[in-house]
Amino acid sequence: MKQCQSMTNSAVTLANNNQQYSQKNNIKFTKRQECPNENHRSDLCKILKETVNVDLDAADILDIHRVPGGETRGPRPVIAKFRSTEVKIRVIKNRSKEEVKKRFLMHLTQMNAQLIRDLNRDDRIQSAWYYNGKIFAQDYDGRRHRFDILDRVTNKLGNH
Repeated sequence: MKQCQSMTNSAVTLANNNQQYSQKNNIKFTKRQECPNENHRSDLCKILKETVNVDLDAADILDIHRVPGGETRGPRPVIAKFRSTEVKIRVIKNRSKEEVKKRFLMHLTQMNAQLIRDLNRDDRIQSAWYYNGKIFAQDYDGRRHRFDILDRVTNKLGNH
């Protein structure tokens, strides 16, 4: 039974890591009203130029689409897959205004996004973030900890 649980945990972790790796050049773009006949590629190039002063060629965006789905409480996010990590980093690094940071997000797996939310809600954690495929958190003593989706915060931090 323990071996089965261990193999299941490994499979879940590997699937999450593989999905996150496949999304490494993606950015999720939120809070953009939906319109008929949208041209996401040219719209995103224009918005990036106006809001973060990044001049992209349309060829830098390999694919772009709205997240499919039915009824939502607002406009559905747009996912953009960039030609390279360098292009994505140029966009991410130039998000200076807080409002812009909330509109241009890293495209995280559902499990990684939930882990960051849980860490940020924990009273022992000062901040949590995603970097290069991994989740990190800093406690109030200034120590950084790396977390995996199956980690228990208490086991990593003790009873701080």
